[in-house]
Amino acid sequence: MNPLFGGAQERVFQMSKYLGNLGVRVDTLTTKYQIDRDWVGQLQSGEVFVLNALHCRYLYPIGAEKWLRRNLHRYDAIHIAKNWCLLGSATAKVAKEMGIPYIFSGMGFVSIHNRSKILKKVFTQLYAKPILKNANYCIAVTEEERVDLLANGVLDNKIHVIPNGIVPTNFSCIDDKFFRNKYGIGNKKIILFIGRMDPIKGVHLLVEAYRKVIPKISSWCLVLVGTNTAYRIKLEAYIKSSGMEGSVIFIDPIFGDEKSIAYHAADFVVVPSIKDAMTIIAPEAAYCKRPVLITKSSGFQGLLHAGGSVEVEASVESIAKGLLAMCDGSIDLDLMGLNGNKYVTDNCDWEVLSKKYLDILTSCIIKD
Repeated sequence: MNPLFGGAQERVFQMSKYLGNLGVRVDTLTTKYQIDRDWVGQLQSGEVFVLNALHCRYLYPIGAEKWLRRNLHRYDAIHIAKNWCLLGSATAKVAKEMGIPYIFSGMGFVSIHNRSKILKKVFTQLYAKPILKNANYCIAVTEEERVDLLANGVLDNKIHVIPNGIVPTNFSCIDDKFFRNKYGIGNKKIILFIGRMDPIKGVHLLVEAYRKVIPKISSWCLVLVGTNTAYRIKLEAYIKSSGMEGSVIFIDPIFGDEKSIAYHAADFVVVPSIKDAMTIIAPEAAYCKRPVLITKSSGFQGLLHAGGSVEVEASVESIAKGLLAMCDGSIDLDLMGLNGNKYVTDNCDWEVLSKKYLDILTSCIIKD
């Protein structure tokens, strides 16, 4: 487990923490692969068990089945996180054999998208379908993910939709002057992206869209926060060759108070994902009263209906139009921010979401 790996890791961490706050003992089973022990060590509700693992496209946990057969009988119910995860698949297999109920959170689409399609087809047949078939309940993050589960044979009455959550106390730090001075932003208005630097996140679409509209929004700058991947290096080279260096700022991953400061310093936040079943950035930004420009494929229509976001297609042209609309003064960004804050406060606080998880887990035990 590592916060650098994105929303799925954060969701598991917060779910475990808040269930612990409700008096539930929550043990965590994970692998040593790039584990952030300080971060995981903050979980106080139970023990964290760590397995060795080999990394070759998927993580191959070493000794997982042996550990599971020795220990799984101690648990009343299990939560299995993430599709495309061999540790989760092994856990589901042993849980089924022992008659222990489990719920499954795919934290992403079960259907096959993007790369490694042949490998994923094999994985789906051997592992994903048995997990879905034997799960007592499945958790979807968005309505789109719920539809994806239905398409993969999960009965509607076995699916619960629980959105990504936020921890309000994590976003109370505000220091606009600090953020602007540290990164040399000056008085320019800020368009902010935070997330993993990966093609599926659509950062290249955002960069190209921004390039198209720079002449019309010269008082704005684009701030991109994310991991230093090969994809990011290519983007940096493109920005340099396109003469956008003075208008686009790259920042390495930020956490804690600095992440809160970045959200509050921004005028609006962009989520340009090509495919994303569980954006955590949108609810975090909305809680900070920041309006959100988000692609329709990012799956957070609740925020749109609440008046906290503008949705566009995941294309350069559509994102460019969205940027102009957000920057030209025709939209009340302050009102949009207030609308978004109310929505996530009412629907995405982990205090509320953890009780939903507890109800589902409890119903598994009673039913079983």
